[in-house]
Amino acid sequence: MEGPGVNVTVTDLKDFYLCKAIPWIRRRLGWREPITYSVAMGKEGEVPRLEGAKYEVLLWDPATALVGVVDAITEDRVYEFKRFTRGKVGHFRLQLLAYAYLANRNGYKIREAVLLMNGEERLRIEVNENHLGYVRDLTKKIREELSLDKPPVVYPSKRLCEVCQYKRVCLSTPYY
Repeated sequence: MEGPGVNVTVTDLKDFYLCKAIPWIRRRLGWREPITYSVAMGKEGEVPRLEGAKYEVLLWDPATALVGVVDAITEDRVYEFKRFTRGKVGHFRLQLLAYAYLANRNGYKIREAVLLMNGEERLRIEVNENHLGYVRDLTKKIREELSLDKPPVVYPSKRLCEVCQYKRVCLSTPYY
């Protein structure tokens, strides 16, 4: 993909983890999820105060065109805050690693990525070179998929598809 709009967002990576079609639907079709109650309430939540932290920091890597806004960053840590506790955190793990990658590409020396849910630590990752390489390679793959005329063929679980906000416009799933 060339020209405007080629950036891959950290949200694209997080959503790609859930279903490979979501970033394509959002970026190529322009479809947006409606704002859910939990998202709206989460934006109103109280943010933990961390010593020496900068908040809502925009990070961009021109080499991969990955961009994102990290909730908080210190000299050696990135933080993601979620107001509500959730059972599964795999997509948030990828989100944290993407922020760590971006921070390192922007001059920070990130060694840990931390997820706080409802003010409590839910996940702490010791960031290593393998993590950063994975984010770089995944970003490249998503950029390639976004350049395709058709969405990737996916077979997520029927349960995930049933609750997906994108099912009305999804061209990839065999369930609808």
